[in-house]
Amino acid sequence: MAMRFVAHIKSGFFVLALILAAGCTEAQTQTPAASEAVQPMGNPIAVQPATKTVTDLIADLGDADFEKRQAAERALVEIGQPAVPLLQAATTDKDPERADRAKLALQRITEQWWGEPVEGIQIQLRTDRRQWKAEEAPVLTAFARNSGKEKWWIPAVLSLIGLEVDGRSYYLPENGERLVNDFLNAGQTKPLPEIALSGWLATEGSHELLRLGPGKHTVRIRFKPGQPMATEGGEAFVREAVEAASNPVEIETLPAEAAVPATPR
Repeated sequence: MAMRFVAHIKSGFFVLALILAAGCTEAQTQTPAASEAVQPMGNPIAVQPATKTVTDLIADLGDADFEKRQAAERALVEIGQPAVPLLQAATTDKDPERADRAKLALQRITEQWWGEPVEGIQIQLRTDRRQWKAEEAPVLTAFARNSGKEKWWIPAVLSLIGLEVDGRSYYLPENGERLVNDFLNAGQTKPLPEIALSGWLATEGSHELLRLGPGKHTVRIRFKPGQPMATEGGEAFVREAVEAASNPVEIETLPAEAAVPATPR
């Protein structure tokens, strides 16, 4: 009786072992869900298209497909400053559609560069180069725009313009030049003197000379426009307490051994 009971127990253990073995085999052969499947290495699900260059986008400005032309113009505006040199060249393209769209893209890019208006006066600072060699003095161009209704005087010499580099103020000493101002009528835009970052002195402290070390620098300019007023000897002006500032421009001074990269294409 006892022997038969032990035999039944052994038989039960054997059946249980067979069931467990079958379950493991089924689990090993079961295909994983699609969301859990492991993708093979080097075989991505989707390949992203290569980013178009500025040259490609400018070519698309003259494409026969309207949507493609529109998309290219939007993309160039988003690129901004790096696209400016090639866009300027495209404004004289033989294809009138490409030339016109290049002009529109340039206008939309440069419109973003104006400083905040002060009594209608706005200043724009720009540069066609963002990177400069260590031994070079960066040069920037500037413009003043009068979007107000009154006529203003603006500086025509650098000694009447203030410079700000990385949050610190600088001035350019007078070199015997006549302190000349210029009229800026309502609705007018005029160029300001070229801004070369050389010879400027700090307005505070020991008035040390501006030196641009390697790295990125943020530059802006500012000045106080003058309001014309009539006098017995003719028209004169008084300088107002308001001060207009340009948009900030970022430039980079490269280490002495580095070369300036070519214009992006």
